[in-house]
Amino acid sequence: EFDTLTAPKDHSVRTTPLSRKALPEEEEEGRLSRVDRICRRILALAFFENSLLPRVMEEINLFPESYQRILQDPGGETASRIGMQAAYQFGGSAEKGFHEEFGHLLQELKFETLRRRRDDIRMKIREFERAGREEESLEFLKQFQIVSGEMDGMKR
Repeated sequence: EFDTLTAPKDHSVRTTPLSRKALPEEEEEGRLSRVDRICRRILALAFFENSLLPRVMEEINLFPESYQRILQDPGGETASRIGMQAAYQFGGSAEKGFHEEFGHLLQELKFETLRRRRDDIRMKIREFERAGREEESLEFLKQFQIVSGEMDGMKR
């Protein structure tokens, strides 16, 4: 079993069990990262409610590479499994809630993507500071401020 993310209105994180063999890149201990949980839930919603799939494709660059491969082959084995699991999990549920949850999860994925980018920039700043390359460090510091501002603007 793996846990998938659900997004209640109070923005707390709850999990519900599903089959564990749906997607690649599971960690050794079976623990999934926050990004993996978000991506899996978004894919399940999109493959169940096909009207959401074009929106996912618009934001494909937010997804890690393994999820991009699944999205690029929606008729593939992994995508089919996700769709079947989603049909089992969501069958008979109100469609209205799917769109709200989907929107919330997509915002969370955007935030996590910005967080990863900010962390990468932070490492570059440190690297250039250690090397005594102030000019490059200042360029990355500007980028860091831009990304941090975008994150602040999302008002988690």
